[in-house]
Amino acid sequence: MAKGYGDMIIKKSGREKKRKNSVKKKDNTDFGVYVLYIPALTVLFIFTYYPVVHWAIAFFDYKINLGLFDSQFVGLKHFIEFANNYKDWKQLVANTLIMNLGGLFSSMLVGIFIAFLIETIKSKNAQVAILFISIIPFFISWASLSTIIEYFFSYNDGLINNLLLSFGAGKKNFLGDSQYAWPLMILLTTWKESGFFILVYHSAMQRISKEQYEIAEIAGANLFRKLIYITLPQIKDVVLIMLVLEVGWAFSSDLDKYYLFTNPTNISTMEVLDMYIYRYGLKLGRFSYSAAVSIVKTLISSFLFAFTYMLSKKLREREWSEI
Repeated sequence: MAKGYGDMIIKKSGREKKRKNSVKKKDNTDFGVYVLYIPALTVLFIFTYYPVVHWAIAFFDYKINLGLFDSQFVGLKHFIEFANNYKDWKQLVANTLIMNLGGLFSSMLVGIFIAFLIETIKSKNAQVAILFISIIPFFISWASLSTIIEYFFSYNDGLINNLLLSFGAGKKNFLGDSQYAWPLMILLTTWKESGFFILVYHSAMQRISKEQYEIAEIAGANLFRKLIYITLPQIKDVVLIMLVLEVGWAFSSDLDKYYLFTNPTNISTMEVLDMYIYRYGLKLGRFSYSAAVSIVKTLISSFLFAFTYMLSKKLREREWSEI
């Protein structure tokens, strides 16, 4: 009996030793993974968090030749100035939200619809070919795209205006008239960015059983009903996650995009907050004022992100039929 009890103790101590070795090995592996994070975290700190320290210039009348602490402290002067420029910030916020969110929502909707249509194609080769073609615009730079758009929509010798003249219609200043700024940027953003969403949503649809579509087809469901009652409920989480991630960047515009398409004749509806910050900061040398506007932009973006996150959390807890 004592011998059996001793064997049990030996076996138990052996298992304990093996478990400790396994935990130690796992800890070493985790440490190696954490080391791999260091370069990424370093870049993130240098280019994202360190510049936040320099937001302090928003509270000073900053002069480059004097430095921060020798410049005059003015408190909230620059924030109040921006708030008093009612016409400026009202138009800037409208331009930024309408063009960025309009482009985002239209890209997501187009992405869902086309990804669903691709999923209905039975040929795998055809699916891959369409996915490849749809993602190409995503990799075209805005500089290259602006040249293409200039060729088609130029007022003087653009292809579209030449066609309008050939049909007896007058020319349209698509790139210069402020009334075309919003639809132009929304359409361009949709064309360029929807390929990315097509790829994401098509990947999410791969986990949906094909038998569900077959049963729905036997029951007489059309494509629209399949999309609404089968596809969307099962990719809802992916759609909401993408929405939260993208809406958080609604006030952060692609500066090159708006820089290339903004001109003196359409600036009233084309200028976004980032272009405004660039114009006052780098062109006019009002660094403190542009820093104040940048802080306001960041605070609004943070609030919008938090609101979207809470909304998506509530929507994820509800059934699709209740939304």
